[in-house]
Amino acid sequence: MEDLNRLVRQEAGVTGTKAEALHGRVGPELARSIALVLAVRHSQKTYDELGRFFGWVHPTTIANRAKRLERRLRPDERLRMILDRCEKACLS
Repeated sequence: MEDLNRLVRQEAGVTGTKAEALHGRVGPELARSIALVLAVRHSQKTYDELGRFFGWVHPTTIANRAKRLERRLRPDERLRMILDRCEKACLS
């Protein structure tokens, strides 16, 4: 799972600050959400296990966060492209 986080940050070109994220770059929070969606899609982990890994208390938080990002993907082509690139890198 740590490898997934590193890979997403690398593939998405993650920058270190929220201010940089506001200027069209992927910030750490979005990278974490992308890693979460990929973990939900492709790991055999339960929401409870993912919750412990990502540092959230309740499994419902994991499910809601993943659903929220999936909804954001529909209208946001740039975000879909980033997620697709990360997903391909993870699966290769």
